[in-house]
Amino acid sequence: MTESDPLPVYLGRSTVRLKFAISLSLAVIALFVWNPGVASSARALITGADIKDGSVTSADIKDKSLKTTDLSRATVKGLKGATGSRGAQGPQGAVGPQGEQGPQGAVHAWGTVRDGQLVDQSGGLTLEPDPHGLGVPCIRVPGRHAATSAMVVTMRFGGSLSHEQWQGEYLAVGRCGDMFAVMGSAAARQSFNFVVP
Repeated sequence: MTESDPLPVYLGRSTVRLKFAISLSLAVIALFVWNPGVASSARALITGADIKDGSVTSADIKDKSLKTTDLSRATVKGLKGATGSRGAQGPQGAVGPQGEQGPQGAVHAWGTVRDGQLVDQSGGLTLEPDPHGLGVPCIRVPGRHAATSAMVVTMRFGGSLSHEQWQGEYLAVGRCGDMFAVMGSAAARQSFNFVVP
């Protein structure tokens, strides 16, 4: 029997169907192999509207293929991770330039006492004897009360004492009524500078 011969009657219907299915399959495969444009055209015809909602899952998406541009802004904002641990402290920075000198601070009064005498002052100050007779110099400063104001005193080295003899001398500020009392060692309270802010 040749290929051109008609099918024998005894083959039956199932054999005819099988041969027809094989022939059809081979024809479809040949169509896609010899004309790739058919496959791409079929792909172009499928859109998001053709896909059932909720049917695409993580398993259907290629790993590491999505970018932040593929996600909504709200989703991108939600991708913030936990705060990391504090980093190590950086090296010490370079020393900056020196700033400009500030304005002269306000000084209410100033003066110099040398050998128990007020030799220089800002004006209006008086050096008065200690009312208790202890030999402590008391300075009256107009506009300032010793109970509510401050005085800064520094020793004035010199006079008849050598530098070694000044060792151990000290000064402190107290009060003689409303006046400032300059207390301390005998030599120190005879020669000093003072400032009243």
